Amino acid sequence: SIYIWQMKKIIISFLVAFNFHSSAFCGISSDKIHLQAKGKNLVCEVDFGFHFNTKAPTSLEVGEKKYQPNTKEEKKLSFNLSAAGSDRFRIHFYVCDDALTICEPHDYDMQISDGRIIPLASHITDSSQSDVKLSNTKQSGANEKSNTGSQQPNENGFFENQFETSLAQAKKEGKILLVDFRAPWCPACLRLETETFNQKVFQTATKKYVKLSLNIDLDQNKPIADHFSVKAIPTLILMSPEQIELYRSLDFKTARILAKELSNLKAKDLISDEELMKLAETKQDQKAIWILAKRNSDAMKYQDALIWFKKLKTPNPQQRLMAAAAEIGVLADLEANEANEKLKISTYEKNIRDFSDSFDAVVWRNELSGILNDQSSQAKNSAPSDEVKTLLKQNIEKINIFLAKKSTMLKAFENSYQGDFSGFEKAELLNQKIESEKNLSAAKEVENLKLELAQDIHSRTLTIERTGELLMAISYLKASDQKTEVLEWYQKLIAKSPESFVYYAKLANYQHELKDDEKALAPAEKAVALGSELAFRNLKLLAQIQKALNKNQDAMKSIDRALALPDAKVEKNKKYAEALAAMKKTLSK
Repeated sequence: SIYIWQMKKIIISFLVAFNFHSSAFCGISSDKIHLQAKGKNLVCEVDFGFHFNTKAPTSLEVGEKKYQPNTKEEKKLSFNLSAAGSDRFRIHFYVCDDALTICEPHDYDMQISDGRIIPLASHITDSSQSDVKLSNTKQSGANEKSNTGSQQPNENGFFENQFETSLAQAKKEGKILLVDFRAPWCPACLRLETETFNQKVFQTATKKYVKLSLNIDLDQNKPIADHFSVKAIPTLILMSPEQIELYRSLDFKTARILAKELSNLKAKDLISDEELMKLAETKQDQKAIWILAKRNSDAMKYQDALIWFKKLKTPNPQQRLMAAAAEIGVLADLEANEANEKLKISTYEKNIRDFSDSFDAVVWRNELSGILNDQSSQAKNSAPSDEVKTLLKQNIEKINIFLAKKSTMLKAFENSYQGDFSGFEKAELLNQKIESEKNLSAAKEVENLKLELAQDIHSRTLTIERTGELLMAISYLKASDQKTEVLEWYQKLIAKSPESFVYYAKLANYQHELKDDEKALAPAEKAVALGSELAFRNLKLLAQIQKALNKNQDAMKSIDRALALPDAKVEKNKKYAEALAAMKKTLSK
């Protein structure tokens, strides 16, 4: 990889095979360090949970001469490279974890040659052994800004990927921090940015906060997202400068709704889980119990959420529906056995019965029909059982009632925990109806519904400026088989953001779904070249496309690159890594 930065007089390039590592040893803190050329300086930063030991020896060494850093802070070191000239040099420092359980030395040997900083050959390693990542100032996500150094807030008033800077400002000004955990490929995240954060009502409601946007795919932000148990995006968290969570909101919300929610928060509402639990356990405080139930539910900690829901004495309809959604959420983690299958079915049936007039019940009926079909072990494409037919027909009848009157339709979506479909309620109901009719093998009805869905989307004025809304619309255009239009929109998004891997990956994935792998290959390769954040997923897609084109050697190389990445070893990617290993085994025969 080649990372290039513009300097005042020269261009410095780091040339590495993948990354390079400390000559001392590979320690716990090794993969928490990021180096970057910035102007004439070499800047070193560390991830959340770690810091530089400012009391330990820190230097840039050229021969026997030692130069002190021009910046020496717990989260940042900066060395002036002018002293090195063209000579070999070493930077030396110590990194500790914030809990002070370890403090490790690090040394990096480099040399400037022809305007380039070159990690010395003895320290070049392959990606499976990488310790230190060099952070590129040009981020690969759509419209991402630099993840290092000081910067001004964006047009919506959010600092971008500046966690420590934002914490320091919040502490200095005595303010609470509003953190938006997001990703550049996430439609709901982009809807927040282009439909909510830029609205006056939201700006007014949040002027008392220091606002921060964190891309959860960037390595520097992953420990922060893990620390706050962010399992779905977008997640908004209010936190104190001491990093204590005070409030959480999940998914897209319109500016009016989110502003009202934030404006209604009182000081007594913005307290830690620890304080809430004291109130809940010692005083059986019902408001504290409700906040704990909601926070855990929004964090997708459904078992914990249910414990608190059960302590509510007289839950209101919103609380009861959220508890039902948590019960359904728990089912996803159950082991596959006969007893658990019975529990799944009875839980779905109970909640469908209790909330039959909600949009959630529409989704649950389709999900339950799938479970019942799987349980009956019928051959693919065979007719559904009478039980499933009855369930699906009930769903279609309910959807028709919702579609008949707008006020009834909007009421069905009130307090839904299936996601926020603001502006797309009719499209989503048609989408669910297509699913029900498809499971009934009603081919003609499915085609008619696809036309109706396409007409609904075509009635809108879509623009690439409102990217989140557009991506939502594209998902429905896919569902209605508007292939040419989908491809055209992806090309327009690529033209708008040619340096982002996001839309190349989306285009390649869609063309792969259409089995047009000849055309999918080029955007898949481009996504890999641009997308360092989702390199594992992008390489997996590329390998699948190469395999489909009988480019077996290329596919095996892509698999090797994917499996060598740290992301291949994380739990959420386990099944994908296993599938890639199995694919390689098949290709090598």
